[in-house]
Amino acid sequence: MATILLIDDEAAVVTVLGKLLRSRGHEVLDTTDIDQAAAWAAEPRVQVVLTDVRMGEVNGIDLMIRFRQARPDLPVLLMSGEPSVEIAVQAARAGAFDFLVKPLKLDFLDRAIREAVGQGGDGGGGLAPVVPAEFPRRHGLVGSAPAFLHAVDQAERLALADVPVLIRSEAGAGAGAMADLVHRLSRVSDRPFAVAHGEDRGESELEDLLFAPRTGWLSGSPPGTLYLAGLQEFAPGLQERIRQVLAPESASDAAGPRVRLIASIRITGDGDVERIANSQLLNMLGAFAFDVPPLRSRVQDIVPLFVENLVRKEDAPAPVTVETEARAMLERYFWPGNLTELREVAEAVQLPGDRVVGAATLRDLLPEPEPGGSEFAPVPTARSASVHGQSLERFLRQKELQDLDRFLRIPYDTSADFDRRIREILARLRDRMAVSP
Repeated sequence: MATILLIDDEAAVVTVLGKLLRSRGHEVLDTTDIDQAAAWAAEPRVQVVLTDVRMGEVNGIDLMIRFRQARPDLPVLLMSGEPSVEIAVQAARAGAFDFLVKPLKLDFLDRAIREAVGQGGDGGGGLAPVVPAEFPRRHGLVGSAPAFLHAVDQAERLALADVPVLIRSEAGAGAGAMADLVHRLSRVSDRPFAVAHGEDRGESELEDLLFAPRTGWLSGSPPGTLYLAGLQEFAPGLQERIRQVLAPESASDAAGPRVRLIASIRITGDGDVERIANSQLLNMLGAFAFDVPPLRSRVQDIVPLFVENLVRKEDAPAPVTVETEARAMLERYFWPGNLTELREVAEAVQLPGDRVVGAATLRDLLPEPEPGGSEFAPVPTARSASVHGQSLERFLRQKELQDLDRFLRIPYDTSADFDRRIREILARLRDRMAVSP
């Protein structure tokens, strides 16, 4: 754990945040007094500083510059309850390690402290080993990001309802795993689970699987769960026959389905559901639907998922160390192929004997894209998300942030929250400190 110097002009913030940090195992030196803070900052035992930007007449950025004159390598994390791109740029130019937005989100705070200590503490950019056995999981699935946990909550709720379920997901984001989870949590979990892939089977093969007399899953097979993967790929005729089976007038038909039906449909990067030939079928299934988040919306899960795939073939997975720069590369990458692409990258990595993954290992696998390249290409969207009481889409329309986005080639991604965008901005700015936006 770290020794943290905590500075804020509000005593209540110092008390509450200091207690929280101590509960997470850190040693905390907290104060509202600037002179006392300066004295503590000069002590070698302090590994990271966490300070507010605006503290009455004192500016946290000026305070950081003062601290770093005595200790140039001291990592400083700045906090602000009134964030702006101007402050973020000033902080980056002055040498801030990271910029956090109040109210603080614990996952961002924990990671920022961990990375700051990793950079400032051992001089080599290393971090504590990642232990696969300690990954947060829900029903066996690795993940702790709020978007992922919300999807799991939805799967749990719908699993117990005897209704068809529609899963909306980008390609490779994990719709199949969620369909399997719905089945495992359902009342027919002890029955067979069959998968029909619209892309992998021909129309006649799918027709036999679904509608063959006595053996077809929708025409008299034993009860169980049928997962229609990639509904948009099913031929129009098959879509219509599925719709007819689900129609209310067939519910009392003795020959009707005795299976639990789950379907998935692909959504694009801007959140639009891909069109299917039978809109009535989509409307029927959409009554009980939920979304699987793309990997870029699960930033805190990326490194655990990467390591999970890296060691998946080991009988007893041992810890792996992912260095700070390598973590940043994994977390900043846009992952257009989602979990499928992450798995392919992990499988391409040759884990060295010391079990340390550095930036050099990933550089050829995650190349920095050329301007306009797909990995960090803008993703236009008409959707908006609420962030700190305002529409993120409205916030992104502000000229200064749009211009900075364009300069830094950061994806126009409204699924990301404000904290993540500031982290992305700072990460790019650290590489371009001599260039004025």
